[in-house]
Amino acid sequence: PAFDSAKIPASLSRRITDSLLRQQLNFKGIIFTDALNMKGVQNGSPKAIAVKAFQAGNDILLMPVSLPDAIDTLSKAVKAGIIAESEVQRRCKRILSVKYALGIHRFHPRDTTNLLADLNRPLYQLLRRKLYESAITLIENNNDLVPLKRLDTLRIAIVAIGDTMPGKSFRNTADLYTSCDYFALHRNASDSDYYRVYRQFHGYNLIITLLLNTDMRLTRRYGVTDQQINFIELIAFNYPTVLCVFGSPYILNYFPALRPYQSVLIAYEDNPLVYDIAAQAVFGGIPIQGRLPVSGVAKYAYRHGITVPSPIRVKYTLPEEVGINSIDFNRVVDSVIYSAIRQKAMPGCVVYMAKDNKVFFHKAYGYFTYDSLRPVSTHDLYDLASVTKIATTTPAIMKLYEAGEIKLDAPIVRYIPSLRKSNKKKLALIDILTHQACLQPVIDIYPNVLVSDNRQPTKKNGKQNPVRYLGWKQGIFADTASETRPLQVAMNMYVSRAWQDTVLKLIAESPLLPRKEYVYSDLGFILLHRAVEGIIQRPMEVWIDSVFYRPLGANTLTFLPLQKFPTDRIAPTEIDTFFRKQTLQGTVHDPVAALMGGVAGHAGLFGSANDLGKYMHLLINKGTYGGIHYFDSTTINLFTSAPYLSTGNRRGLGFDKPQPDSTKASPVSRFCSPSSFGHTGFTGTMAWADPQYGFVFIFLSNRTYPYARTNKLAELNVRTTLQDIVYPYLIRK
Repeated sequence: PAFDSAKIPASLSRRITDSLLRQQLNFKGIIFTDALNMKGVQNGSPKAIAVKAFQAGNDILLMPVSLPDAIDTLSKAVKAGIIAESEVQRRCKRILSVKYALGIHRFHPRDTTNLLADLNRPLYQLLRRKLYESAITLIENNNDLVPLKRLDTLRIAIVAIGDTMPGKSFRNTADLYTSCDYFALHRNASDSDYYRVYRQFHGYNLIITLLLNTDMRLTRRYGVTDQQINFIELIAFNYPTVLCVFGSPYILNYFPALRPYQSVLIAYEDNPLVYDIAAQAVFGGIPIQGRLPVSGVAKYAYRHGITVPSPIRVKYTLPEEVGINSIDFNRVVDSVIYSAIRQKAMPGCVVYMAKDNKVFFHKAYGYFTYDSLRPVSTHDLYDLASVTKIATTTPAIMKLYEAGEIKLDAPIVRYIPSLRKSNKKKLALIDILTHQACLQPVIDIYPNVLVSDNRQPTKKNGKQNPVRYLGWKQGIFADTASETRPLQVAMNMYVSRAWQDTVLKLIAESPLLPRKEYVYSDLGFILLHRAVEGIIQRPMEVWIDSVFYRPLGANTLTFLPLQKFPTDRIAPTEIDTFFRKQTLQGTVHDPVAALMGGVAGHAGLFGSANDLGKYMHLLINKGTYGGIHYFDSTTINLFTSAPYLSTGNRRGLGFDKPQPDSTKASPVSRFCSPSSFGHTGFTGTMAWADPQYGFVFIFLSNRTYPYARTNKLAELNVRTTLQDIVYPYLIRK
């Protein structure tokens, strides 16, 4: 308006294009219109607009509504004398002269040998990601729904409208944050298809609606049909809804009522990378800072946008974002892993690495077994073994400590009265947590369940056992679950609940070690499990799920995984020829935990690398994740410290720590800072966090398959080697 009081768009204004730009500013270059199919210039007929744009002084007309119609209209205008033929020739010469100056007349075909690689260099991909992230625009956000917060209170359905396959990219990213159900409707879906999908929404309390397979052209209504609009509005009027529009913001002009939507997100483009980024925006993996780049979008003004300033969960990105060259890094990591697989250190694994809440590496390798039938997926569950100690028992103790229900210097008998006649009664919780309570490392349960049996030959770890023949004692195991034998030891193998008390009795009666020094022991964490349940008066696996795992969105972290997941999603741990006489898959590997029904304080937890990573992130994020505060930072600092380091005990309270003495073996790389903490597991697992570098490292494998007799994973230092590879990048940054 400051240059043309007629309020004509610049592309159609002779005052702006010719008088101002050409004559006053003496511009000699080529003038392009804005896109002529945009709503801002759609005041006349499309044919007339082409002529007006030429008369305004433009050399090149971009994106007319119909190219053939524009050419035909301009030709007729020349023949009718409305446009001078000499003016057409003059503008053509101007364009040709620029082409000549650029050397286009000497064109030689480019070598396209590495074209795709050159065009898709990781740094270019990172720039593309950042541009899309910056563009995402939140125009409605009632009750601050986005980013989604209490995931444990949400049952989420994702419905993709317009296509079936693209929405899966959004769903795959959403599943990294929590479990979601997915529905899809093709562009040509019938009314009965829409009705069938809508009927399935009962029981959900949040619907994420994806509008896909859109079109950038106004003449095609941006690819949106009345059927789609009616269905989307039906959802919004009946369910809390997040609407994600993958296309032009002008699409919203076809929605008569935007108020029912709790949140509306505009992603502008329709491709898999945008689906990924939009999902991360909805779940709080990235900030939202986009602004509407145009006016005329429903009731929203130009530059409107609601800011979500900070992420509340991890972001999934490229190594380049944390200063790592992905090509070189992937090559070195791959070589270490594939070498270990070839040497049969493990049949497969999942590796997860994050820096400053940015997951830059999350990759699956190999297979469940050496016969290469089932490839490993990043979504698969592994038996976490002793990582259970820091991912279940320790956070339970931390929570009760903060609530004042546990004293670290109190004797264990205060929380387990049945130990009052045991030599364990005076053991302090802090000594149990730091493995210096004089407890035996393990208890031998086999004499209680196995006997000589000439009918049944057996092997232990694949080798002939010294006891020539072993069988199960009569009356202990049943083939099916029942009221008297409800606890599952393995497939078709159940025992009485009394075994939980039997294990406790065996621990209570075991002798103490003569000196108070660091000796790693499972027994203390079995006791701590019983102590916790005595306080909370609930099964710990139920309590820990409600307090930690479900709010985190860590839905694969679970005991008794066969109750929630199919067997083929869980990596097998061992062919047990000695005790359970079967392949263990989905039931806990540790024999003591198995006799306790699969739930114990020292072992029994299963999960994916991604979900275990969420728990480790909350620890290095000062107790906060997903907008929920789980612990005070002082509690985390206390439990991850090494209070008895001066006596040679490197252990934290529950957590393992780096070995500061270079003459002794350390569980982690020498690059790990003294403030780092974590734990390893017998089955070939590790969870480690380093607050100094904001680094989280997860390694999950089933190195015990098919037999646990050797530990090549440790011999080859696979986990520490991977840390040795990444730490120089972290330190340099």
